[in-house]
Amino acid sequence: MRYVLLFRGINVGGKNAVKTADLSRMLTDAGFADVQGYLQSGNALVSAPQADSAAVAAEARAAFEARFGFSAGVVALSGEEMRRAVAGMPYPADALARAEAADPGVEHLYLYFLPEPPTAAALARLTADASPDDQVLAGERTIYLLCGQSVRKSKAAARIARGFPAATARNWNTVRQLDAMLTEG
Repeated sequence: MRYVLLFRGINVGGKNAVKTADLSRMLTDAGFADVQGYLQSGNALVSAPQADSAAVAAEARAAFEARFGFSAGVVALSGEEMRRAVAGMPYPADALARAEAADPGVEHLYLYFLPEPPTAAALARLTADASPDDQVLAGERTIYLLCGQSVRKSKAAARIARGFPAATARNWNTVRQLDAMLTEG
């Protein structure tokens, strides 16, 4: 099966630096096949015999810590889970266009990938007192965030980080590219 691996907390602000080539080599050495790294932010596509995303994530997490000497969260998505996350993007094109027109210099759409589905209580806490600048909707193991301005100024992004500490975020362009890489083989 083909998986997308999303590592959390590496290559952020110059901390926990791991080059894409080193990450790819570690995954290959750990027994994953058809390894492709993407960008310098902890993204990889791999093939694995397991049919369970949680088992793939656990294997990648253990291999990462053994190789690099520090831990990093890992969310694994099967190709089908990734396709559903992309297809489930809930915001219409005009909503994204309005956000981009308001501040064209920043990314506005982010997907937060979770190791397990969010609970209703956690989602309720997340959307309490929501800012009108941000729109937050949940998917299967995904939280979709459309920011009215920079994600760095987003109160919703800060709430997601606090409420879902195991989540790892990717902007929409990265998500679409990873999905395209899955489709290409």
